[in-house]
Amino acid sequence: MKSLLTIFLSLVFLISGMAQTVRRVNNIAGVSGTNVYTTAQAAHDAAVANDILIIDPSDPSITSYGDLTLTKPLKIYGNGYFLTKNTELKADQRNSSLGSVYFNTGSGGSEIYGITASTLYIHGVSYITVSRNNFSNIILYNTNKVSTTNTSVSNIVISRNYLSYISESSTPGYTISNVLINNNILNYISALNDPRNQSWVIRHNTITSQPNTGTVLIANCVFENNLLTGSGAFNYTGVTFSYNVSTGSTFSIGTGNVNNYDLITNSEILGSGAGISADEAFQIKAGSALKTLGSGSTEVGAFGGTTPYIVSGIPPIPSITSMVNTGTGDATTPIKVTISVKSNN
Repeated sequence: MKSLLTIFLSLVFLISGMAQTVRRVNNIAGVSGTNVYTTAQAAHDAAVANDILIIDPSDPSITSYGDLTLTKPLKIYGNGYFLTKNTELKADQRNSSLGSVYFNTGSGGSEIYGITASTLYIHGVSYITVSRNNFSNIILYNTNKVSTTNTSVSNIVISRNYLSYISESSTPGYTISNVLINNNILNYISALNDPRNQSWVIRHNTITSQPNTGTVLIANCVFENNLLTGSGAFNYTGVTFSYNVSTGSTFSIGTGNVNNYDLITNSEILGSGAGISADEAFQIKAGSALKTLGSGSTEVGAFGGTTPYIVSGIPPIPSITSMVNTGTGDATTPIKVTISVKSNN
């Protein structure tokens, strides 16, 4: 097993084409070696800027590698999620689980993929990419977690995640700007601290429920090509709405929006069922009008556009999709192992 994982990490290294050190987080008994750590924080602390952290699936008796606070730019890759439903995607179908994740000052330029965790916090830092993860929520702050000083935050990408909600807590005199929220499946967005939010783009998301006063509380942004599967009203100011579809009477302004779309009668969403994961259930069926109601006759929702949602959050590194071995062997008859590896982008 160690040799196979070494081969896998070598593939990651070769495909990345980078000279960074690959550091592996693994808490399975007996797995050890150079650049192998039992917690995510230990791997971070040993890393230098732009290193790669591979978060292996965890020991089932431990499940989580703990909280992670980042103060340097790193690329973090996990195994994905909902893999027991989508068994063809990975040979190892366990999650790469963390507690809470904190991007703090110094971590600008970091990217995180394929992780299952509770809350992800962006604390007073810009240029963060959060993609293909399963989080409870994502919260953006102007405040540095350690020093409690404030700074404006910009250039945040939240893309192709499965999560409960995205929110922010901005501070007077500071902005949270140039935030791209695209192709996520989530319950709601709460970001109404006008006028401090600027130049947000919320595009091609599937938004599934209506908490309190509305699904989305937003200000000063573009809201386009989203699919709202709940019902209710918005709380918004300074928003440009275009080519969104809602099951309720949501849109009173904008271009190309569709209200009161009947998803239940039309049965145009895949829905739950045997072998269908929670994220896969939101795929739009072939032949649905939803395939062409977006701008430029594109598909609305998380699976539309140029960067559609990736089922199970498979990260953009090679995956071992199957592994078959003869099971036994000795000094004269070695174990034969056949692995299948798939590249991902």
